[in-house]
Amino acid sequence: MVGYNRGRMSFLSRRCLVSGCVQGVGYRAFVQEVAIREKVAGYVRNLGDGRVETVLSGPMESVARVEQALGVGPTGARIDSVDATDDAEEAFEGTFEIRPTTRRTGE
Repeated sequence: MVGYNRGRMSFLSRRCLVSGCVQGVGYRAFVQEVAIREKVAGYVRNLGDGRVETVLSGPMESVARVEQALGVGPTGARIDSVDATDDAEEAFEGTFEIRPTTRRTGE
């Protein structure tokens, strides 16, 4: 994992692509709730190919807890895989938002 330091705390930015039954089941709202609780910034959105893309930025431990929750999801979701990569180019501060669906596939 590649992180960056802000003061005495180590921060991390990760991009996760989640596949399975993750659209139409409240998955994005679930992710937003967990991210806000963990004080992680970034976004979540549906992709045109049926996956969900999430970018998480924040303290390493908090990002790890949100990433773990991505593999569980809300009731009604079925998670087949969570593919996570470091995303040092896209770091966010402050809020975690639900973005509109995009046609791109996340590749």
